Amino acid sequence: MDYSDDDGMLDIESGEDNLYGDDVDPGFAEEDNDNDSASQLSYVILKEEDIHEHQRTDIEQVSTVLSISQAESIALLLHYQWSTSKVEDEWFTDEERVRKTVGIVKEPVVDLNHTNIICGICFESYFQKDIATVSCGHPYCMTCWTGYITAKITGGPGCLMVTCPEPSCSAVVGNGLL
Repeated sequence: MDYSDDDGMLDIESGEDNLYGDDVDPGFAEEDNDNDSASQLSYVILKEEDIHEHQRTDIEQVSTVLSISQAESIALLLHYQWSTSKVEDEWFTDEERVRKTVGIVKEPVVDLNHTNIICGICFESYFQKDIATVSCGHPYCMTCWTGYITAKITGGPGCLMVTCPEPSCSAVVGNGLL
């Protein structure tokens, strides 16, 4: 049993509204179960370039509205499952809590104004030009950093939210450092 009106159709089985009406076919898939309109599936198949465009638009919107970098916007969007409204609502409700939860630091917690810097993984001394840092400022030599990132990437989907290798630090690693 289904209920129809002028604005669309409510699919009782799935609980979803058909906002396009019966006469418009925007690329929806349809099951063939006795041609019953209640068996129509509601989804759109996007091309990869369309997905990338939606992502770029969301990243730019969050970056602009919150006045943060695109890397920080990506971290927020990943955490809030690409819901720009959820990101903005949470951010404006309690920015500090969101920063802490997601791992976005305002400024480095480690000062690197030294000529020789100790890598936080191998504990060897390096010049500043041979060091990689996350937004928190924890220093790592290029060899250790490359190994850390490689291990995270080969570890699976968890690589989307990589944090600083320092165990006590939750600073998120921006995509520019991956």
